[in-house]
Amino acid sequence: MLYPIWGIQLSPILAGLAMAPSSVSVVANNLRLGRYRPERAVKGARDMARDPVCQMDVDPKSAAAQSKYQGQTYYFCAVECKVKFDSDPGKYLAK
Repeated sequence: MLYPIWGIQLSPILAGLAMAPSSVSVVANNLRLGRYRPERAVKGARDMARDPVCQMDVDPKSAAAQSKYQGQTYYFCAVECKVKFDSDPGKYLAK
């Protein structure tokens, strides 16, 4: 028997029945959050480019540097990434 603050006896069966919906709620939320993908939630996420050197997402409008290679423009998070890319583009595009 459980004795809450008020001294009333509470049957373990009732306590178990009260806890069951809580457990179902936790499992349901876990399953729902398992399908969560942040890129869908972020507005404008499709407008981002991927830095081929460090694999960081870069906004083309505010990229630190850009480089053209075989007719395609690549955007970089830092000038250092652009320098590495320009030295050997094939190394970073093969990833």
